[in-house]
Amino acid sequence: MGEFELVRFYQGMPEGYLEGDEQRRIAALGAKAAGLVQLCELGMPCPPGFVIPTSVTDEFNRLNADVLSELDSSNLPPSAVMERLVLPDNLWEGIERGIHWIENNGDLRFGQVARPLLVSVRSGGTISLPGLMETICNVGLTRKMLGQLDEADSRRSFLLDCFRRFIEGYGSAACRIKRRQFREILGDQDRKRPDSLAKAIDEYLTICSIPDDPWLALRRSVIAVMLSARTDEVREFMRTNYIQEPVKTSVTIQRMVFGNLDARSGSGVVFSRNPSTGQPLEAAGKTGLFGQIILQSQGDDVVRDLGEAGSVKDLPSAYPDISRRLAEIARRLESVSGYVQDIEFTIESGKLYLLQARAAKMAPAAFLRAQLDMIEEGIASDPDVIARTDPRQLEQVLSATVTCTRPGAMKLIGEGTPLVPGYATGRVCFNIDEIRQFKSKNEPVIFCCDRLLLSHMAAVEVADGVISSQKNMLSHATLNARYLGRPSIVKARLAIDPVAHIIKYGGNGIRPGVLQQGDIVSIDAHRGLIYEDQMEIRISGIEDPLAERFCELVNRQSDIKVYAQAEDYETYATAKRLGADGVANFRTDVLFFKKSVNFALCDFVLSVGTAEETRARKRLHSLLERDFLRVFQTIDENYIAIRLCKHTMYEYFPKERFDVINLAKYILSARNGEAIEAKDVGLSSRQVEKMVRTIRKHKRQQEDYNPILGRRGVRLATTLPQIYEIEIRAILSAMQKVRSENKQMHVEILVPYICVVGELLYVRDLADRVASEFAQAHLHYDVAPIVEISGIAFEMDKLAPHTKLIVIRSDKLTTSTHHIVREDARQFLGAYVGRGWFYGDPFRVIQKSTERIVRHAVEAAKSVNPDIRILVAGTHCSNEYSLRRLLDLGITEICCPPITVPVAKLIAAKIKRTTA
Repeated sequence: MGEFELVRFYQGMPEGYLEGDEQRRIAALGAKAAGLVQLCELGMPCPPGFVIPTSVTDEFNRLNADVLSELDSSNLPPSAVMERLVLPDNLWEGIERGIHWIENNGDLRFGQVARPLLVSVRSGGTISLPGLMETICNVGLTRKMLGQLDEADSRRSFLLDCFRRFIEGYGSAACRIKRRQFREILGDQDRKRPDSLAKAIDEYLTICSIPDDPWLALRRSVIAVMLSARTDEVREFMRTNYIQEPVKTSVTIQRMVFGNLDARSGSGVVFSRNPSTGQPLEAAGKTGLFGQIILQSQGDDVVRDLGEAGSVKDLPSAYPDISRRLAEIARRLESVSGYVQDIEFTIESGKLYLLQARAAKMAPAAFLRAQLDMIEEGIASDPDVIARTDPRQLEQVLSATVTCTRPGAMKLIGEGTPLVPGYATGRVCFNIDEIRQFKSKNEPVIFCCDRLLLSHMAAVEVADGVISSQKNMLSHATLNARYLGRPSIVKARLAIDPVAHIIKYGGNGIRPGVLQQGDIVSIDAHRGLIYEDQMEIRISGIEDPLAERFCELVNRQSDIKVYAQAEDYETYATAKRLGADGVANFRTDVLFFKKSVNFALCDFVLSVGTAEETRARKRLHSLLERDFLRVFQTIDENYIAIRLCKHTMYEYFPKERFDVINLAKYILSARNGEAIEAKDVGLSSRQVEKMVRTIRKHKRQQEDYNPILGRRGVRLATTLPQIYEIEIRAILSAMQKVRSENKQMHVEILVPYICVVGELLYVRDLADRVASEFAQAHLHYDVAPIVEISGIAFEMDKLAPHTKLIVIRSDKLTTSTHHIVREDARQFLGAYVGRGWFYGDPFRVIQKSTERIVRHAVEAAKSVNPDIRILVAGTHCSNEYSLRRLLDLGITEICCPPITVPVAKLIAAKIKRTTA
């Protein structure tokens, strides 16, 4: 294919007409056109057309860089600069030849009213931007041509409807007029009556100027579609989805087929499996199809939610041959691609045409179910499924394992149709600003709308659930909402008014009532039920058979060592069930925040240097030893890495007065030698209040000006070494006891917040002194540093000779490098990513600066200690881009939260497949 050669497609074109695999075709033609070419190669019924490749659009952008820069920085529509924009050399001549080629494929003529050739001009991005870029249909009609029609011409109503649709598409793309403005003009007028359509067109033309020359209209339509990748909506989508690579688009010009031609015509969308459940064809009804159709409509009507859609289950009775053919096509495309298919089709006077077929956007659990079923059906293999699965989908499924309980009778206020199964409860919100307001207080929210739009996706993404009263389940917006995976109900029988910020309910046996912003609402999106009460939702653990089946598949395909962080047996058990190779970050801080251990810790700190120190030390040691012994006895492995406590003492002391009073009673009772359970016996209020003042005074003395940079981790050990000494002694003592049960543990003692080599040597010497008390037990332990401060990463050549293991916390290095913390960064990250200052969320997508620090640390450590183990821990390990970069550095061991262990293994398996 030459640089500016236009690519033609037609039903029955020879297979292999275009060179290259799927990804190369998408890069050259955009996803939509590449899919059309494949459909034609497979002999599918597609109208003929041709494609202006992405390289031509790139050249168009280069030639018009100055004008486009001016356009981007202003609020002007493309129509304002059309006369100043130039097309690449020979492009227009190629378009004219393409139009004449389509004419020769049928008895039609472009620009002639007798048998007019009308074409669609469609965008085709190289990345998925469903519904965000423009399509202009019915190009080739002008008002002048319609004026040549006789009033009695049977085609008059049809052609007026086509022209009305052309104005809407051209006005949106070229003049940036919102489509709702046209809908408001059209209102409830009869769209089949010529006089109603003519009146609407007259009003349309008062707000939108249309060329009278069909060739000029085509030229400007092509330019407008090329520019549709530069809209605010596309930029916002890319910003919120952390996409930085420029959007490349092709332009497809294709002969129109008309679902609005007559009573035997219509347009619709079908799926080869249910996109909400993954339900296979045979279970979806007699046709084996799931989808919707609007009779006497054009292709955009379903995906833009512009009409009352019916189910394709009704198709066999009216069109048995078409119904059968659609089912055959769906199965064929699914077997060829390995993906559940989303097929847009048009029926013109009883004849079937395909407009597009692509991989369906499905609810995450539905996608996994479909892929696992395809393995059993022989359509896909394990490696195929690994390659196709987006790690974010698996993460959604693992995060969504919740069950709900309903204490007492919950108040049912409405029903609807499940879009994404699940449970959710939260505050009623009608827009993104309201959602952010409640989210800033860590309150769950339910996004409510009368009609789900693409502009709502930012709200859907951060909401905990969605309720919509719209009827169409297959619009671009609902497809995107389904993919985001939030529990959702559509077709809700509620009167949702987002302007008045109220929801009215009642009827069908439900007493009338009103909900307002901030009220509590709950949804059971498994059954489509909506409640006014709060639903109790609890994490059920990974007990979903679907999730477990997929985790087993991932474990078979991954060969990287993936450890989990844990803080108790429950999190360990979850990690093991999800395929973790062990625990490489047992976080003892959780133990120190348990009430019994926390009170014992505070008692000890207040007793240091007094006669009570020995007693308090023994109590704290006893509790920690008990907890470590339970851990060693219950885990399957003989290896574990335990992170010593990292918080400041200020954070360990209780904050609420109720807890402070209970701590005071605990300490007084312990010092009096009384049983802890009898802490109220014999204590006067004066004694308790005096101890409360002592506790608060000590807490104030422990406060750091900046806790993140203060006396935490190993720094606490250098000023209060007894804490680490007690903790290490409890670990070693538990190791000795479990050894008597014939279990030899190997424990890595991890030291947090190392910033100089001397800190590691200090703790190692402390551990060795404590270990001398257990010399005859021959305990296997090592002391290893956690690298989370960028300064120590540049001292690895000095640190590595003193340890067998180094744990690099990449997310903490991000905080250290950029001086940001995850919780506060949410307020500005979107803007930073949008401006290209960060490549995605830096706590998930590793930045070049952090990557360079990790690279230096690894290379420096290996240069002096080639056998050293280097393990990377943190949120980067469950991000595909980040993990790929880490594996490129030679990392072979990682650690992440239990819920993301399968995600990390999936990513590792995908990387292994692409690099094999």
